[in-house]
Amino acid sequence: MRAAGRRALVVTRLTYGSAALTAHIEEQFKAAEWRRQSGGSDGALAWSVWSIHDTQGFPWRGVLSIARRPDQEQQFMLHLTTDYVGDA
Repeated sequence: MRAAGRRALVVTRLTYGSAALTAHIEEQFKAAEWRRQSGGSDGALAWSVWSIHDTQGFPWRGVLSIARRPDQEQQFMLHLTTDYVGDA
């Protein structure tokens, strides 16, 4: 199985909630031709599942989660994991 993961800490002076920040980031996924499969939000946590076929036609899945830090209101922890979901 091929997989890759990335984490980031976003600090903003804007009054984003985790759902609004997720919507902003999801627009970038859509622009890169990823397709949203599912997702949701619950208070300080938002998540979404995405799919794409690479330039060689191989299928990939991405899971994005964004959580507002409980100790820092305008800081968010982002985590993105991508997995190859094909047969080979």
